[in-house]
Amino acid sequence: MKLITSIIALFFCFSFVNAQTYEDWVEKSFTFMENKEWSAAEECLLKALRLKPANPENAILLSNLGTVQREQGKIADALQSYNTGLLFAEESPTLLLNRATLYLDIDSTNLALADLSAAIAIDHKNIDPYYVRGMIYLERADTTGALNDFQEMLKINPNSSKARLGLAAVNTEMGAYSEAERLYNIVITNNPKNPNIYLNRAELYFLWDKNNKALEDIRKALNLDPENPIGYVLRGKIKMKQYEPKSAHADFLKAKELGFDSPMLEEYLKQSKK
Repeated sequence: MKLITSIIALFFCFSFVNAQTYEDWVEKSFTFMENKEWSAAEECLLKALRLKPANPENAILLSNLGTVQREQGKIADALQSYNTGLLFAEESPTLLLNRATLYLDIDSTNLALADLSAAIAIDHKNIDPYYVRGMIYLERADTTGALNDFQEMLKINPNSSKARLGLAAVNTEMGAYSEAERLYNIVITNNPKNPNIYLNRAELYFLWDKNNKALEDIRKALNLDPENPIGYVLRGKIKMKQYEPKSAHADFLKAKELGFDSPMLEEYLKQSKK
């Protein structure tokens, strides 16, 4: 415990002025987090940690601190917070999952997989690490590993939309389009206001050469969220397929205006301008 106290004291060394209690700062941090005032939330958490550097409850605070730092783009600070939190609670599935997703942000996939597998070993009933690990497997073209994780999620929670989305993605990758469509249909029935699911199914229809169905799903998605650049990129790709380069170019430009940034989009813009 002395080691932990020393590390916390060193890491959170700063001038402390206001004489408020640990509990006061924690409560304030929750309020600021709810309002997405990340900088203020970070300050409150730091002050709470400075007051009681060896409090076992600090594992939760450090998890929250890492999250608010990530929201501000402070990746190195967030990683330090998660690492320190795991000194208090080395078997915390939440901290392991949070650190795993941070590792993914910095392209440290193997470290992410290690944390996800550790989180699953500690709490094999928590479906979230299975989902993230399954998506990593899918990205690596390990459809067997992905399928196992998503199927395990359904065993734990037969109503899980995340599990069905993962399975739909696996079936799409394997070319089992009818089964993927069936799974997306179930998820959309249960989540009719989620634009991203319509876009997922639209991507399936695009690969399946069912462009009219894809366009209908994109229309629904953009009605729900007109600022989603993915919808414009996908619609532009369909318009290119339908030999409508002018319409496609307008969609690709809109996606760029909305912040979509990738070398592939620049290539689409060039192709649609010819």
